Amino acid sequence: MPRKSYKFIIFLFLFLAFETFLTDAHADFSVKTVGSSGSTIEKTVFGYDETPWLYINVPGFSGAQGMYPKLSVSAAWFHIDNGEETFEDVEGFDQEFYPNGFQNTWVKLDGWDVLKQPGDWKVYGGYTIYTLNGITPNIILTGGDTATFEVAAVPEPVSLLLFGTGLIGLLGFKRSRD
Repeated sequence: MPRKSYKFIIFLFLFLAFETFLTDAHADFSVKTVGSSGSTIEKTVFGYDETPWLYINVPGFSGAQGMYPKLSVSAAWFHIDNGEETFEDVEGFDQEFYPNGFQNTWVKLDGWDVLKQPGDWKVYGGYTIYTLNGITPNIILTGGDTATFEVAAVPEPVSLLLFGTGLIGLLGFKRSRD
């Protein structure tokens, strides 16, 4: 077999191995909204008084000898109004790989009580796995995922009061006619 064929076969093998490694690592990362810290059950509709949490399933990654990677995750929260996304806030965290590997994490938007609005929301989560060579980061993997959820509108107390008063008035009117 000619020498060029060997080089091509080796290149193809390395390319496919690297592509498989990246695909497997990306497939492990996911972001979903849940009802509380510790929950892994996805929740897509929240009441106005509920606080959505993000469950972040971080990528599986096996470190190499002498390699001490770090994981950086950020999540940007957007409110969607008439199809327009409005940036609201960002949360993030960093993790060291050693001694226990990267750990799945729950994140809460700190300012939710101030920012919450009824309607649709979207969260973009992204990650970077890197090592540091002095102060220069060597990026190993990056990726991301999106989660959407809805905050249900709560009827205003005044509206309920007016509606109730109207019903009572209609019932009274009907009885007076009988």
